[in-house]
Amino acid sequence: MPEDTFLSLQPALLGFFINAPRYAYDLSREFEHDLGRVWRLGRSLMYAQLKELAEQGYLAMDVVTQPNRPARKIYYLTDAGRIRFAQWLNQPTMHIRNIRVEFLVRLYFFRTLNLPGLQELVTKQKAVLGEMEDALEKNAGDIQDDYWRLVVDFRLGQIRAVQQWLELCLQTV
Repeated sequence: MPEDTFLSLQPALLGFFINAPRYAYDLSREFEHDLGRVWRLGRSLMYAQLKELAEQGYLAMDVVTQPNRPARKIYYLTDAGRIRFAQWLNQPTMHIRNIRVEFLVRLYFFRTLNLPGLQELVTKQKAVLGEMEDALEKNAGDIQDDYWRLVVDFRLGQIRAVQQWLELCLQTV
């Protein structure tokens, strides 16, 4: 399943339900605590995303009534949600600009949930980056404009830095 150009919050949210159901408010606090330095997420956006995930069949929801308080919604991961999360988790990030968020969130789940497969994901990610690097280098020789040369050099530098970081990532985790 190809990854969209834009960051997709929904499959990442599913990972928080792997081990236990969650109330939206508790999920919001956990997300902010664990991933807030990587991915900023407003509470209203999270609630909207949870509603969509439930409508798509990736989450199930129960309403829990409380005396003298508004009812709360508790969300559970469905089998379809578990499959969607695994698909997202094990695919490389296809755009260099998204690595600083999506790949780091994938790494978070591999570590937090103690999941196998990080080595395979890093191998796939390095292959995607290698293809990007090859494509840029192939076209770099035809660039006459100094500005576009700098843009290509910048992108090549980013790709190479991420490739080095991925090696460090494997040694550290």
